[in-house]
Amino acid sequence: MMMKSFLLLFNLFLLNLPMIMYFLMFLIIMMTMKYFNFHPFKFILLLSMFILFMSIYMNLLKNSWMMYLFPLMMIGGLMIMFMYIISLTSNKLFKINYNKIIMTYMKMSIFLLLWFFFNPKIYLPHQDLWQSNYLDEFSELKLNELFNFNMNSLLFITLYLFFTLIIIMNICYKMNNPLRQLYL
Repeated sequence: MMMKSFLLLFNLFLLNLPMIMYFLMFLIIMMTMKYFNFHPFKFILLLSMFILFMSIYMNLLKNSWMMYLFPLMMIGGLMIMFMYIISLTSNKLFKINYNKIIMTYMKMSIFLLLWFFFNPKIYLPHQDLWQSNYLDEFSELKLNELFNFNMNSLLFITLYLFFTLIIIMNICYKMNNPLRQLYL
C-alpha cells in the first residue's frame, strides 16, 4: 500500500514536472528580490539554482546531446563569474537570517501545494493518457551516447577544476583578502 501510494505520487510529480520547474524558477527569483540584501554571494546562489533548474528541464527535453553540453557551458561561465566576483569584492561576511529563509520556504511550499491542487491543467493519476509511455522514457536515459568514449578525460577535467577551486579558495582564506587589491 505504501509503495503504491509512493509510485502514484512519483508519477504525479513526473507528469507535472515542467510546470513545477517554471513555478520554482519564478519563486526563486521573487524570493531573492523580496529582501534587499544585495551581496554577490546571494546572486551566485540565485544563478546556480537557476542553472540547476534549467539544466534539469533541458535534460527532460532529450532532443540531442547538446542538451547535456549547454548546462556544462552555463556552469563554466558561472565559475568564471564567481572568480571575478570573489576577486573584486571585499571579504565582508554574508549574514543569513534563518527565520526568513524558513518562512519563505514554508510560504513557497504552501503556495506550491495550493497551486498544485487547484490548477486544472495538472495531470491526475486516474487519467492514463500517456502515463506509461512517459515513464518508460524516463527510465531509459541514454547517457552512454555522451559519456561512453571519454569518461576518463571528463573525470580528470572535473577533478582538476574542483581541486583548483579548493586551492584558490584556501589562498583567499589564508590571505584574508580578495585576490586583487584595490588601490584607491
